[in-house]
Amino acid sequence: MNLRRIPWQHANAADILSVNEPVVLVGEASDWTATKHWTFESLRERCGHAKIAVRYAGELRSWTVAELVDAILAGQSAYGVDWDFQIEFPELLAELGTSLLERQNCLVELPIAVRPRFTWLYVGAPGTGSSLHQDVLGTHAWLTPLVGRKRWVLYPPSTFTPEQARAHDALAPDARSVDDHNLRARYEGIIESVDVIFVPSLWWHQVENIEATIGLTRNFCHRTIRSRVRAEAARGRYASLVPYLDGLGWPTGSG
Repeated sequence: MNLRRIPWQHANAADILSVNEPVVLVGEASDWTATKHWTFESLRERCGHAKIAVRYAGELRSWTVAELVDAILAGQSAYGVDWDFQIEFPELLAELGTSLLERQNCLVELPIAVRPRFTWLYVGAPGTGSSLHQDVLGTHAWLTPLVGRKRWVLYPPSTFTPEQARAHDALAPDARSVDDHNLRARYEGIIESVDVIFVPSLWWHQVENIEATIGLTRNFCHRTIRSRVRAEAARGRYASLVPYLDGLGWPTGSG
């Protein structure tokens, strides 16, 4: 089915979070400095020396932003991922807005010294993208292509086991017919520059850059999923957060 699209001025964050389905907030990023003025060339000029992880030729490599931008503009299939830019370039953060969905982000309760930033830029050539996955710690996410367009496919959390998800390519030519055959609920659509998509907690999703794209991802925790996020933190690399979450009175359980 097609992704639900709402003019952002008519969106109600509480309603969206309670329904817990993906939705596109049309035009929410239209007034951001980044969507008005960022280009690949300006990113290279301002941040060219910075290091970024790049998926290229089946490998994960470390390039400079300048090397990545030059490769993309030269038509090479390169994808810069998970760029945690804000410590080195806080001025970029100031040029980005915040979705109305994040106004009750419980992660801000954590001390700054231990608070995960969970804000990344992704810089990719046409045809690059992600495999099917769920987001970190069972958080919600909102995302926007600041430059370019992206194709999205999403599924409810119970659709796959992790093993099944690793074997499924949601963007393969026959993927829609395979999903129909297996009676899977499949949500898909094109996200334009200046639009924001909401990805609910634990929803599976796969993304393709239709054009050369600079994309922003921001993960957050609403109070309704605090127990889930705490449980996910306790299982892995963010276990050090658990004493802080317990000290804040976050609920326990699976969420």
